[in-house]
Amino acid sequence: MKRIDHLRDIISRYGTLLVDVYGVLHDGGDIFPHATEAMREARRQGATIIILTNSTDRADVVAARLADRGFGPDCFNHVVSSGELTWRYLSALAPGSGNLPKLRLLENAPWPKWVEHLHNPIVDNAVDADAVVAIRLIFNDDEGYARTGIAEELETAKEKRLPMIVADSDETFPHHSSIKLGPGWLARRYREMGGPTIEFGKPYAPAYREAMRLAGDPDPTSVLMIGDNLLTDIAGAKAAGLDSLLVIQHGVHASMSLEAVEAHSRTLGTTPDWVTPYLRWTA
Repeated sequence: MKRIDHLRDIISRYGTLLVDVYGVLHDGGDIFPHATEAMREARRQGATIIILTNSTDRADVVAARLADRGFGPDCFNHVVSSGELTWRYLSALAPGSGNLPKLRLLENAPWPKWVEHLHNPIVDNAVDADAVVAIRLIFNDDEGYARTGIAEELETAKEKRLPMIVADSDETFPHHSSIKLGPGWLARRYREMGGPTIEFGKPYAPAYREAMRLAGDPDPTSVLMIGDNLLTDIAGAKAAGLDSLLVIQHGVHASMSLEAVEAHSRTLGTTPDWVTPYLRWTA
């Protein structure tokens, strides 16, 4: 793991950048200083930029929200979101498939718009469901989770061997300068209970396959994943045979020193190739 201060220091090595959103471009607020310039300059150098996010929203919604923050189409080529891949999976179950599986949506925040267009029956409890969907969940901590009543539903789902379809694989994510627990955290708990999961976002292969497809299936050695999370961005890049750059200052590891991040990455077996405080082109 080598420290760099500027993206321009290594851009000549890579023709494609896969770029995370939360913790790299913003944390729910404004785009971080210098991130827009870094992506524009990388594109001027000829790089293809794929936004690769575990957002539960579809790709066009992610792009529109980035544009609203001043991060427009001149900063990237395509968007891949786990919400888009989840939508495609559920939509493929619709016309002509006979009896549609009944879905129990596990959420404690407003769900994405695409849910309204699902053909599947939506039920109010796992007892009546054929599958559960971890779709938009934000927990402050274990106690916050316990107060939701979701734990009881997971027990029911496990007993019925219901698959959990995970629309966002982030276990933790930065949100307005604090770290929250997300749907991926719930999915891990469900797996530990013995429940089956179906996941599309980072660190799982479908997200990286789709990003590489949209980039024109480049040589993996010419691709760099830029993320803030060792367990998703960096682990997924390693599994896909890609180099990675860990951005620390605004991400899920912001409270850790560089030395602590290095030690933690070795423990996890997900050491990035590069590490930097911020995503920026120059000082």
